[in-house]
Amino acid sequence: MAGSRASRLSAPVALEPARLDRSTPRFLLLVALPLALVVAFATPLYPQVACAIALLVAVLAVYASDRRRGLFALLALWFVVPGVRRVLGYTTVQLANDPLSLLPFVATAGAALIELTRARIPRPGLLAATAIGVAFAIGLPLGFAEAPLPAMFAFGAYVSGLGGGLLLGATLPRDEPIRVLFRAVLVLVPLIALYALWQRIAGLPRWDQAWLDFSGFWSIIVEREGALRVFSTLNSPGTLAPLLAFGLLAALVLRRRPTFALAFAALCGVALALTYVRSAWLALIAGALAFVVATRGRALPAVAGFAITAVAVTALLSPVSPAAREVVARVHTISAASSDRSVNERRQTLVEQLPASLTKPLGHGVGSAGEPSRLRGETPLRAPDNGYLSLLYQLGPIGFGLVAMVLAAAAGRASRLLREDEGELRAWAFALLAYYLVQLTAQDTFYGVHGVILGLLLGWALGSPVGGVDRRLARAATVDRRTLADGSRLR
Repeated sequence: MAGSRASRLSAPVALEPARLDRSTPRFLLLVALPLALVVAFATPLYPQVACAIALLVAVLAVYASDRRRGLFALLALWFVVPGVRRVLGYTTVQLANDPLSLLPFVATAGAALIELTRARIPRPGLLAATAIGVAFAIGLPLGFAEAPLPAMFAFGAYVSGLGGGLLLGATLPRDEPIRVLFRAVLVLVPLIALYALWQRIAGLPRWDQAWLDFSGFWSIIVEREGALRVFSTLNSPGTLAPLLAFGLLAALVLRRRPTFALAFAALCGVALALTYVRSAWLALIAGALAFVVATRGRALPAVAGFAITAVAVTALLSPVSPAAREVVARVHTISAASSDRSVNERRQTLVEQLPASLTKPLGHGVGSAGEPSRLRGETPLRAPDNGYLSLLYQLGPIGFGLVAMVLAAAAGRASRLLREDEGELRAWAFALLAYYLVQLTAQDTFYGVHGVILGLLLGWALGSPVGGVDRRLARAATVDRRTLADGSRLR
């Protein structure tokens, strides 16, 4: 009997989801309850305020009690809140500064603060998050001097998204961040893709149309073809396209279930084609090649099969389907890049702004480029179409170098994790990292939902130990053994 009890205590114990601990009642009492009271008073004013506070309380309460479910809820918040914002704006009143637009950033920062107060962050993850914070702090003084509000918003958005996501990814045990992300893609991306197809087939719903009229965002129309670029529950086709690409890469993991994998890939592939985001298509090729390399060629037949099927179906449908013809025309613009106006404008912007960015060690100030610069007015890089250039322009070579070192360290660590375990899930995460590294040449994916996802991937790579035992699992096993020992003494 004693021997069997000793063997049970010495056996590895799986880490259970993080349940309510001593800090949770304090959180619910000091944070959740006051916010719930604010909801009651805010409802007569603007439904957006009430909805934002209620969702914030719900997501943080779930995260405080269960990390995995909380992370899933946080990702769902990022995926669907822009659509909720449009519906509420249509049914009530459109707000220029909608609190729902800030909600995902605040929720991510709140979850990261919970981890900082109750968890022991692995040192590589903590150092990487600190480097990101320092990098954007370098550009804060100049940005604040030029335009205080855009600078503060940009600093908070980048650090809470990219840095907060990194902390969350580094805190969860080995492979748990990518497992939760994979589950979110499997569950939520098909629904997002269906809504995108509805936008194209049935036309934009009234709330989407009202939001476009209010915001003046009309780049959803393809310039030459005049076709609608779907954006689903997200804010733009460029934000939607990477999520659909992740769905296609996830279908490669599911290739041993061919019926489901084909249906899943077809849904995501059609919706991705209707975004007409050419950079996402090219980045998807890079991600697929990275997946083949990560699996040591095992996924090559599946990748080739998907590619041949997509090309054949598009070619066969192009004579009878306007959508297929528009996709083919969009692909042709890639091969004729020298005569494409948008490509030439991007090249010209790079030629003009790269030398100016390299000669300013502290950059032009955070918030001077990319999406946050919309609050600032016209800037040379309001829409840079290049995440690397946007980062360099804002932070200068010093801040850019800090972020680049984090990216390089995470990529190297991910490669070592793959050599240790060639699991399909790790191969998928490696493919997502490769996708982002390419997509950053055409989109600022350091910002918003993709900043959070990129941060999760960086945290997973830097927080997971290479070889040996994950100390986070070992600490959980130690706690469980002590609990069992205390219970035996009580008996």
